[in-house]
Formats: sequence, C-alpha cells, structure tokens
Amino acid sequence: MLRDFSHPSLAEACRLASARISPQEAVARFDAITSEATAPGFTFDMGRRAIARCAAESSGSSGFVSELFSEAVSYYASRDLPSYVGATGRIQNSTESIQLKELLRRVTKIKVESAGSPRSATREWRGYIARVLRALQGGAQ
Repeated sequence: MLRDFSHPSLAEACRLASARISPQEAVARFDAITSEATAPGFTFDMGRRAIARCAAESSGSSGFVSELFSEAVSYYASRDLPSYVGATGRIQNSTESIQLKELLRRVTKIKVESAGSPRSATREWRGYIARVLRALQGGAQ
C-alpha cells in the first residue's frame, strides 16, 4: 500500500488540490498527471474520485489526502461487508452497513488529520504517506 499511495503522481495531485479550480478541471488535470505514470490503476481511480470531491468542497491538500484514504477504506468495507450483513451478532441490514461505512470514513479522516499537514513535495511525500498509514494502523506518529 505504501508503494501505491506514495506514487509521485499522487504527490502532484495533492499539490493540485490546493488550486481553486472546478471539479471538472481538477479531474482533467489529474488525468493528465497520471496518463503516463506506471502505477496501479486502482490507486489512481481512488485519487481521481478524491480530487473531484476535494475540488467540489475546496478542501485543499489536506482534504485530498483525507478523501484518498477514505476512498480506500470505503472500497475495502464495500468489498468485505456483504458477507457480514444478516449474520447472527453482526450487521443486521444494509442500513447498518451504510452507517458503518460512513463511520469508517469519518474515523479515517480523523486519523489522516492526526498525521499532520500533507507534505506534497515529491521527496517528502513517501514519508508523509508512511505516517498516515501508521496513524491508520493505530501506531505512533
């Protein structure tokens, strides 16, 4: 995960997130940034959704990183939760599943914020992402 999320194209997208541009322009620029990069498309798909949401909310680079990791958590929750819905002692219905996913997104954003301000300079990005991952795993900063 560190390798994928610390890709230099995502650092560049983080810098882009601070520009006051429309979601459409943000996505177009993101697509240009990542068009020739060699990284898992899945990570860039999450980045694309994150930059669009960030531009719509004008939430800057901090918002971009929060959205990026919230997208990842939401994906894994969506993938794994269906096997838990309805089982005895587990999530009882789809409403509870949706509520849990929203809670996971909120907690993720809080944990990402606890890692400090984004360091989007390419040479600092990997270390920053490592700090975010430690925060999400419950480790020390």
